[in-house]
Amino acid sequence: MTERETPSIPLPVLVKTAIRNLARHRRRTVLNALSVAATTAILAFFMGYYRGSYEELLYSSIIDYQTAHVQVQTAGFDKADADAYAKPANLMPEWRGLLSEIRGVEGVVEAAPRLLLAGFAGDGTEKFPLLIAGVEPEAERTVGMAERSIVAGADLTDSGSILIGESFAKLFILKPGSRCVLQTWTANGTPNIRDFTVSGIFRTGYAPLDRTSVFVRMGDAQALADTGDQINKIFVKCRETRAVEGILPAISAAAQKSGTTAESWRTYAAGILRHSQNETYFYYIFLAILFALSVSTIANTMYVSVFQRTREIGSLRAIGWRRGEVFRLFLFESAAVGALGGVIGTLIGAAASFALYAFPVDLRSMSSAMEVPFFEIKSIPAAVDFVVSAAAGFVCAALAGTTPARRAARVDVVKALTTH
Repeated sequence: MTERETPSIPLPVLVKTAIRNLARHRRRTVLNALSVAATTAILAFFMGYYRGSYEELLYSSIIDYQTAHVQVQTAGFDKADADAYAKPANLMPEWRGLLSEIRGVEGVVEAAPRLLLAGFAGDGTEKFPLLIAGVEPEAERTVGMAERSIVAGADLTDSGSILIGESFAKLFILKPGSRCVLQTWTANGTPNIRDFTVSGIFRTGYAPLDRTSVFVRMGDAQALADTGDQINKIFVKCRETRAVEGILPAISAAAQKSGTTAESWRTYAAGILRHSQNETYFYYIFLAILFALSVSTIANTMYVSVFQRTREIGSLRAIGWRRGEVFRLFLFESAAVGALGGVIGTLIGAAASFALYAFPVDLRSMSSAMEVPFFEIKSIPAAVDFVVSAAAGFVCAALAGTTPARRAARVDVVKALTTH
C-alpha cells in the first residue's frame, strides 16, 4: 500500500500522541515551557508597565506640571529671549474673545490665560532668578498644579498676594505672610520692582516648578510689567490626552483668526518624548532578543528530540504514518508547549503587573534631583496585554518547532529502524 493509500491518522489520535510524548519527556517539556513562560511573563508585564509609567504617568505629568495639552501664543514667543516676554511683539491684546472661543471647542476642559515674565524674586536683600506667572486662579486650578498643591497658607486671594514653591520658600526662609519682592522688565524694557505678600506655599514634587516659579494674580503681573490688559500665553487642558491631536486643528483655527499660533504638548516635550521612545526601543530590542533565545532553546531541544526519537519515528512511518502526520505530531508537541508556557507566563506577568499597579514605586524622594516630572513607577494592566502575551508564547513555540518537525518528517524509514 502506497503512502497516499495509507489511511490517515485521525486528529484526536495525533493530539493524544503528542500529549503522551510530552508527558514521557517531562524534563524537556518543562525546559521548553519555562523558556516560553519567561518570554510571555516579561511581555505581559512590560505592556502594563509601559502604559502605566509612560503613557499615563510620564505623559500626564508633563502635561500637568509643564506644558498643558496645548499652548497658544504669538508666532515668535517661543523663540524670544525670556527678558522680552513682555515686549509688545509677544503680547496678545485681543485675547478674551479667543479665550472664550477656545473654551467652546469640543473636548476642551479649560483654557487658562497667563502672563509669563522672566524676573527675580527675593526677600529684599537677596534675589533669585525665576519665572513669574500672572494667572486667573479659578482657571489655573484646573490647568496647573501649583494651586492644587498648596501645603501652607491659601491660594491667591487678594491683590498683592503671591504663591511660591516650597523649595524657593526654604531658600529665603519665607512663610505665609512674609514679604517677597519681585523684579521684572516692563513692556518698554525698563526694570520694575514691587512688594508682594506670600499668601501660600505649594509643593508639587517637581523640583523646577517648586524652585523657579511663582504665581501672582493676572492684574498684579500686568501692573508689574506695564502691559495693560494683555497676556502672552493661553494654556489649554483637554479631556483626553489621546484626543489632543484631533482637537488641535479647531484651536489652531481660532488662534489664527487672532494672529496667534497653537502648539501641542508634544512640541514642548519633544526631548522627553525622544528619551522615552529610545527607552521603548531598548525594551523592544530586549524582548526581541528574548523571543529569539526562546525560539532557539525550543528548536534545539526539539532537534535533540528528533535525534533521540529516530527509531520511534521510523516505527511510526513503518506502521503507516505519513510524513505530513509525523510533521503535525511534532508541531502539535511544540504548540502544546507554547500553550502551556504561554498560560504560565501570562499568569506570572499578570501577577507582577497587578502587584505594581497596587503598590507603585514612589520616586518622590528623588524629586529634588529630577528635571522631569516622573514620580512613580507603576503598571496599568489591560486584558489585551495577556491575550497578546499568551498568543506570542504560542507562536514562539510553534515557530521553534516547525523546522525540527520537518526534519522528523524527512527521516528515512529504513535507516531509522536500524538506528540503535
